[in-house]
Amino acid sequence: MQETKARPGALRLLGRSAVNSLCALHPALVERRVAEAASRGVPRELRRLGVPGFQYAIVVGERPVVCGGLGLARAGEAMTQRSRFRVASLSKPVAALVMLQASARGEFDADAPVEPYIPEWDWRGAKRPVTVRRLLRHDAGLPRVHPAHAPDGERATLAMQGIECVGGMSAYSGLNYAAAQLAVERMTRVRFEDLAARHVFEPLGVEGAGFGAACRGATVGFHDAEGRELARMWSPAQACSGLVASASEIAVVMAQALGALCDRRSIFQPEVARQVLVPREGAAFTCGLAAEERRGVLTHGGLRPGYRGFVFVDVRARVGCVLLANGERGGELNRDLSGLAGDLATRLRA
Repeated sequence: MQETKARPGALRLLGRSAVNSLCALHPALVERRVAEAASRGVPRELRRLGVPGFQYAIVVGERPVVCGGLGLARAGEAMTQRSRFRVASLSKPVAALVMLQASARGEFDADAPVEPYIPEWDWRGAKRPVTVRRLLRHDAGLPRVHPAHAPDGERATLAMQGIECVGGMSAYSGLNYAAAQLAVERMTRVRFEDLAARHVFEPLGVEGAGFGAACRGATVGFHDAEGRELARMWSPAQACSGLVASASEIAVVMAQALGALCDRRSIFQPEVARQVLVPREGAAFTCGLAAEERRGVLTHGGLRPGYRGFVFVDVRARVGCVLLANGERGGELNRDLSGLAGDLATRLRA
């Protein structure tokens, strides 16, 4: 990622501190320097952008080494490391890990055709059998459709009649994860949120984060460009955009996947981690993440009105970051910190 010529913002200073100290491999020093940089400049940067608050988590090796929250979660409520967001499309890599782990343990076959399990969809346009694994890779040929969101308390359905699978080319679509979730729930006869709890959140000892109606309670508010809190929305397609978690909790999950890839002790099986963290030759996506042109670099963004989220993983350097911002211009914060996470990874690989 090229260095921007814009003036260094507070997050760039924060990231530069992390680069300098992490390259010396002193995690305690990293934490102190990041905290110092955050307290000096980030609140001013948040005010300039009109973003009430944000969270960050930096992963090195198989653990998050720096996590924090700054600004406000909503009016009168401070953002902390434990504040939880509805993270939109950052749900996908976590959901992929859930489903692949369940399949690896024999609860369903990720390579079985899903068409018999979703008969209310029109599959006549499919060029090849559609499987959960292909859906997770955005390789099933489904159209670019995102399942609808609904205000809290209103019912919505995943059954989208008349969908035709067009071609067999890779194409990013939220519908892939909606279909995968629906098929897996019917194959296993277990709610997706319960699968996620069993295979990810309970083994990690994380309470309160997860998918489903039980996690739609006290979450960070999303804000428009004027700082006004927006109405709460939710998606019935939990695997697509229904995860509720903090940046540090997502970082812990990704660190576990990195650990499994390196044959360290992990809640995930190594083959599961490889499917999420190692792209196939020429593929645009792994199961859950987008493969960048740079070898071994994976990303994913989360976008909703009043919210911007970002995940960056450099597999070769075993470095990653998670950033969640609850304002319309949060993407500017993402670019600063993710760019420096890339700088960090480059220096650690050297």
